[in-house]
Amino acid sequence: MTDSAGTGIDDPYLPLAFSMHSTPGAYAVLAGAGVSFGAVPTAWEIMVNLAQRVCRVRGDEAVAATLTGDTVEDWFVATFNKPLTYGGILTEVAPGQHERGAVLREFFEPTDASGAAALPEPTAAHRAIARLVAAGTVRVIMTMNFDHLFEAALREVGVEPVVVATDSAAKGLPPLHTMECCVVHLHGSYRDANSMLNTDDELGTYKPHMDALLRDIVGSHGLLIAGWSAQWDHALRDTLRGNYRPFYTSAWINPSPLRGDAHDVATALGALAFEATADEAFTRLADAVTAMRTRKARHPMTAAVIVERIKRDLAGAQPAITAHDTFAAETGRLEGLDALNLTRFHLDDRNAYDALVAQIDEGCTVPVAATATLARWGTDDTDRWWLPVIEQWAHVTRASGHTRALELPTLVATRLVYAAGLGAIAANRYDTLARIFIVPTVDDRLDRSLLALTDWARQHGETSESVRGPMRERFAETVRDALRLSQVRFDAVWQEFEVLRMTAQIMTTPEFRTYQTRAEQPLRAERVARLQEADSDDHRRTIIELAEALRPLARMATSYRPHLEMLDTMRRAGGRERWISPVAQRLIDRTDRELIEAFGTLLGVDDPVTRAAVADEESAASRSAAVSASPRAARASAVAVALRATAACLNELADQACHHTLTRSPGTAMFLPNEVWLDDETRT
Repeated sequence: MTDSAGTGIDDPYLPLAFSMHSTPGAYAVLAGAGVSFGAVPTAWEIMVNLAQRVCRVRGDEAVAATLTGDTVEDWFVATFNKPLTYGGILTEVAPGQHERGAVLREFFEPTDASGAAALPEPTAAHRAIARLVAAGTVRVIMTMNFDHLFEAALREVGVEPVVVATDSAAKGLPPLHTMECCVVHLHGSYRDANSMLNTDDELGTYKPHMDALLRDIVGSHGLLIAGWSAQWDHALRDTLRGNYRPFYTSAWINPSPLRGDAHDVATALGALAFEATADEAFTRLADAVTAMRTRKARHPMTAAVIVERIKRDLAGAQPAITAHDTFAAETGRLEGLDALNLTRFHLDDRNAYDALVAQIDEGCTVPVAATATLARWGTDDTDRWWLPVIEQWAHVTRASGHTRALELPTLVATRLVYAAGLGAIAANRYDTLARIFIVPTVDDRLDRSLLALTDWARQHGETSESVRGPMRERFAETVRDALRLSQVRFDAVWQEFEVLRMTAQIMTTPEFRTYQTRAEQPLRAERVARLQEADSDDHRRTIIELAEALRPLARMATSYRPHLEMLDTMRRAGGRERWISPVAQRLIDRTDRELIEAFGTLLGVDDPVTRAAVADEESAASRSAAVSASPRAARASAVAVALRATAACLNELADQACHHTLTRSPGTAMFLPNEVWLDDETRT
């Protein structure tokens, strides 16, 4: 037996899940009472209840009150002079076959006070196993439980199982590989009292055909064992020891460390021990297998598994406690990275720095995927899980040493900011995006804002080119897969993030409102002139005036090689070369109302103009509709100016790129490109 916690793997379920994913149909489930715990009574609970009924019929109320699972068998032998069996005790409670069936249905098919059916629900373990069956990963389920919760869970996912509960059913069973799913009730079914086994004598041996079926399954499958103490079923213990062949890694799931017979049998099987409930373990296995199947994974992908787990938990009706704990555990791992716990901040060479960055990049893979997932599918409540983590890493270490080493924590913050921002934009959660942009930085001696501190291209500018490109591609793939976006859609989302990140940087600069006010009138004048007669002398004059007004605002954006496509519009208005970002232009032409409201919060309530607007809004009841709308108009104007300033900045960056192209090879005839990617490193 091997403890799964000692495998040295971040997620100990992944190797088993990968084995299951790679060999569909090779695993069988062996479920004990623990799998149905809480949904239906256990076998001994039913036996004790029936014995108590017999006592009350006989007038022995005092004896009935003292009966337990430990004493009921001795009481029955002493009272009736025969071994305790379900059939025997049921005969005492209900002599007729129809009556016996009705008694058993009270436990497994209860009704409410009105007499309506109140059937027990399958547990999370039943449903997770049913998902594995539906995916073709598992085909055989052996259960020691009398209930039919597996059958119910399977039918929920559209699988109609072949059910074997008696020796005669086992005799006529077709080959296992021909069936989509076979559920074997090793101890019988409540629908046939004569098939039910529970006492020591009954569990000492199986009938011939059931025994042959059991030996066939055990000898040809990997086993997923859960909810079984191995204490009572002697025949099953012996069959496992004598017939199991270790073609596949088996697993034994138990909430506490295995002891006694269970430990001995697990050791004989060489099974991995998972200390977890059946609900938790099978859910994690099903999530992992589903993620691998969806991605057609060739190797275990921790990030994909975590994403699936978080999404499933967010979709549930209950508070997403598991998702929170999963996220906290994964982000907590970052604190243990050697690269983030340096005691010496002097780097020997670039290779040493590249190695540190690579370690951080690898360590961030799962937190990045989880953050992107929460930002897209989460809520304001779940935003509070990851926003503090961004703040935690948005700082420069205060020590002596190379700047690159001191800024290593910001590489974590950069990845999380981009992941969260891309997720928020994919869901049009602009309010969340705005909250990201105003996360405070900590201990930054240069007093840089978060947006300046987490510029992807700038923060990775010191890494080797051979490392930098593949690293960005891996990050993009991780986030794209987490958000389930096509390449084209993901690229558009990334470009929108870059535009809005620059826009937010401009709007959060202290001098923004001063220069915004100066730019508002030229912006309005240019719009009017364009509508009246585009490319006229008056229009060209307003373009020049607007460009002058936007220049100081454009300089507030310090982005370094943003991932943006720029198109040359050739000689448009005014006869000037003009580069535009299609994404930025779309935002300028059709600014989303939610974006305006969200980015309006970047101005801050301490700003005089905003404070006046808020006062207007609060007294809206006593003002006209036009006046009450002024706060919205003020926010819209601020966002419009900032977006135009961003476009001006991008135009400048594109001009610089083209200038570099012209001067790179003097004396060589060259054509100016009509499109440029600002992060294209081939031009450097």
